[in-house]
Amino acid sequence: MLPLPDCSADTALVTRPPLAAGALVSAEAILEYLQGPAVHVWRDLHRVLKPGAHLVCRAGAYTFDLASIGIRSAGFEYRDTIAHQGTPGWEPILLFRKPLHETTVARQVLATGTGALNIEACRIAGAPRTTHKAGNFPNPHTRASSSWGQAFKVGAVAEVPSGRWPANVTLQHAAGCDERGCLDGCPVAQLDGQRRARGEGGKLRTGDSGSCYFEQFRTSQEVLDWLVRLTTPAGGTVVVT
Repeated sequence: MLPLPDCSADTALVTRPPLAAGALVSAEAILEYLQGPAVHVWRDLHRVLKPGAHLVCRAGAYTFDLASIGIRSAGFEYRDTIAHQGTPGWEPILLFRKPLHETTVARQVLATGTGALNIEACRIAGAPRTTHKAGNFPNPHTRASSSWGQAFKVGAVAEVPSGRWPANVTLQHAAGCDERGCLDGCPVAQLDGQRRARGEGGKLRTGDSGSCYFEQFRTSQEVLDWLVRLTTPAGGTVVVT
């Protein structure tokens, strides 16, 4: 049991999720897992987190489904999965939230500081938001004079000074990449190469590289720092397991 009082922490960051030994290939094995010691870890995290607090779990590509079962069974609500693309493969990062105690997210934030994501601190700078050819919301009932009609008209570019909304896809450079360029096999360089191959004459417009729409990291610690910044209120308490 964690040495923390009930409802005292703002975020839980799980880097090594507790899993059952062996493969869960039958209903009996899954039921045994849900009744085993691994799930008690999730329940203890549920106990120490404030209402509306987020739990972030860096789960393996072959075991994230098992971790999700355990987290759900402890009472957490599933919010999203962040697809983190590193070298050589991808890593699912599960995002859950302890149920709200208040009736709305806004009231929960005012009461405990938890419940919402810190979008403003995690916006992606330098990436304009562009609508597709038919408009982001091609709704025939939307009037051209309305705010939606003006913001999402065909071919419009809605500039957000503080940057784009953070995506649920993140990229990590290969070890050895620096400001001078990327190494072969770097996920960032590969994405830009695919975008360039589809462009006219193999050229990209300034600021229109494929990777510019996603958060990029050079180290695993930068990934953890970003996850904490996204889910934790200023000055909040983070439980790391």
